[in-house]
Amino acid sequence: MNEMIELTDQQRELAERHVHMVREIVRKYIRCNESILGLGYDDICQEGCIALCKAAARYDPERGEFEPFAARVIRNCLIDYCRAVLSNHRNHPVVSLEELREERVRLEVSESPMQNAAADEEQAISRLCVARLLETRKRSYRGAARLGVEALLLKTMDGCGVTDIARLYGCEPNLVGAWISKAKKKLLSDLTAQELGELGIEKVS
Repeated sequence: MNEMIELTDQQRELAERHVHMVREIVRKYIRCNESILGLGYDDICQEGCIALCKAAARYDPERGEFEPFAARVIRNCLIDYCRAVLSNHRNHPVVSLEELREERVRLEVSESPMQNAAADEEQAISRLCVARLLETRKRSYRGAARLGVEALLLKTMDGCGVTDIARLYGCEPNLVGAWISKAKKKLLSDLTAQELGELGIEKVS
């Protein structure tokens, strides 16, 4: 949820001095969940920073100290945000990964049984190398970049298309595309040319 909040220089300085409050409130009151879109630590902290800016914009020094006021605004905004994300998540029909795999197997068996039997060993080894590389990177990424790596894993190991992945996560396909784009940008900065070649990503010089 992106929101533009115009601040004066004084309000901006006030918000910047109290950014630490966001992390403290998230740790104290909010239960992050990286498996649900929008409830990852980075997403919640971003929302908390927006709430901090709201507090700075509304703050009236005559009514008391800034910190108690800002803490209340941030906490309430984050609770409302998490409720909205969870409500949206529950209302989306989510398809399990196992269902996607079974559907793919059924299609492959009905369309090309001979091709299934003659799987290329070298290609299988290559896919496993890519999967291992992506799994390693996934552990060090957060937010959209992590989701993008998960999507790349689903494409590599399970042959899922963007639409399949969107069904799995209960979101729009263009959002999955955005995750993958973010993951690729991060991978471009983190991996060697050889590793990128294994992933099928070209390094632009």
